[in-house]
Amino acid sequence: MSMALVQDTACSAFAGSWDEAGGQGEGRVDFIDTAARLAGAVSIVAGQDEAGPFGLVVSSLTVLSVEPARVLFCIRKAASCYARLLASQTLSLAVLGAEDEDEATAFSKRRGLAPRFASDRWRLEEARPPRFDGGLVSLEGEVFQRISAASHTIFILNVERSHHEDLEPLLYFNRSFRRLALTAHRPHS
Repeated sequence: MSMALVQDTACSAFAGSWDEAGGQGEGRVDFIDTAARLAGAVSIVAGQDEAGPFGLVVSSLTVLSVEPARVLFCIRKAASCYARLLASQTLSLAVLGAEDEDEATAFSKRRGLAPRFASDRWRLEEARPPRFDGGLVSLEGEVFQRISAASHTIFILNVERSHHEDLEPLLYFNRSFRRLALTAHRPHS
């Protein structure tokens, strides 16, 4: 069951120096630079509507719960396909591996500069969101809730299908893609 967009009125300021439109000043610049140091897995969120497939890169994906299986991710309201994502009931997520950097680059470019879904690794089927053959993790499901939070919307997805592979991850850190080498597994004590 989908829920309506929830308006969040508590996220209009940071450290008392920003206005609702995004603020001004050194505090905002420092926070943006600080946020760039939060490493995140590189994921592509994708959907499909009457105009065709659409998608973009996110680095904000996190598991919300296991029972029920839910993840959340954030989308900037100024993103080129924001309105299409907002209208979608089902979406897919592909968490990319280190070997998928070209795919991440294609999806992180502004619309019209790079072809998206051009790779033969994308499965495009009617009535389903696009699915990426590859990467670390593939997820698909119904949007459970959308929460408006200042410049972004938080999407909560009920995961209906999932698959994973043991690969080296692709990360986004300090405004660039990075690789993380896997080390030998050490059991927890």
